Amino acid sequence: MKEDKWVRLWNMISPPVLYMFIQMGVELAVALITIIYENVKMYKTYGMINDAQAVTEKVQQMTEVNASYITVASAVMAVIFFGRMYLKERNSFLKENNKEINTFVMIAFGVMLSMAAGSILSAMNIDNIYGSYEKTSSLLLNGNIVYRLFALGVITPAAEEIIFRGLVFNRVKKQYGSLYGIVVSSLMFGVFHFNLVQGLYAFIIGMAFAYCYELTGDLKIPVYMHMSINVLTVLSDYYGLNSITDGNTVFKVVLTLMECIISVYLFEMIVKKSWKRGK
Repeated sequence: MKEDKWVRLWNMISPPVLYMFIQMGVELAVALITIIYENVKMYKTYGMINDAQAVTEKVQQMTEVNASYITVASAVMAVIFFGRMYLKERNSFLKENNKEINTFVMIAFGVMLSMAAGSILSAMNIDNIYGSYEKTSSLLLNGNIVYRLFALGVITPAAEEIIFRGLVFNRVKKQYGSLYGIVVSSLMFGVFHFNLVQGLYAFIIGMAFAYCYELTGDLKIPVYMHMSINVLTVLSDYYGLNSITDGNTVFKVVLTLMECIISVYLFEMIVKKSWKRGK
């Protein structure tokens, strides 16, 4: 019986754990290629390998420079690997009376909630546990705009939604019910970001993703919500829209209140629509 419990636990947490190992594997590949290249170059120049510190620094530099490419490569592999896993398991997940709710309303709810959560968390000035939020963002938000939109706006959201909503949520739900599925998948989604600010933010929007997925039974809904949020983030950074509120506290507070009010209004619309459909 104990074995069954641990097997069930591993079944629920394994997708994000395996995704983390995929990312580590891609990083290791970049590190090994850098080590080989630098050692060969050093040997050709000096006839020997005599500067391990220089090689180590180069490996760290190359890992940081290629952070976004590592993320994209890992996400592509994840979509293929976990996508096939999800398709195999999809028919075994519990079926519910799915609700027909306007997709645009749910996407708008996700976007407004993300803006409100981001504004509130940034105002709280919470210290990060692992690394720097600004540094992480700057490493991922590099490259030309088309690449950024593909990397953060398409492939990464697709991979994460297949893992956290398609697999983790459904597996937890199958064992313990929808509420546990929503909370656990969102909590794991937050922890996976390894950063307190990003983790809290991911937990909040993860709850919205999972709830809308639960209502509709359509994995495309959280995927579209996630993609829309990330595309907005990329465009805001690219065009410097975030700087509009810098230095204007009153405007920032008013904007945050508006984001919260609109989020609540859209959420109320979704709840009412789902309740009517469920009657």
